[in-house]
Amino acid sequence: MRRVVYYEEGYKGSLIFIQDSVFQALNGDMRRKFFHWNCSDDGHKIRDDLHAKQAWYKFVPAAGKPHVVTPDQESA
Repeated sequence: MRRVVYYEEGYKGSLIFIQDSVFQALNGDMRRKFFHWNCSDDGHKIRDDLHAKQAWYKFVPAAGKPHVVTPDQESA
């Protein structure tokens, strides 16, 4: 999964992926920090959850690295 996001977004660094059920349990402020990934659109599978159609991810900056854009900042 990471390679697909790295390739599409051009980002190198740490990522956090969460399942849709975890995303749905988050409050609005936390949700706005995650990007949606529809893996069924590009034919990719999520390891250990081959039936999943989507997932959510966010970039995590390394210590001392610049801030990373979040979805809510991207639309601003």
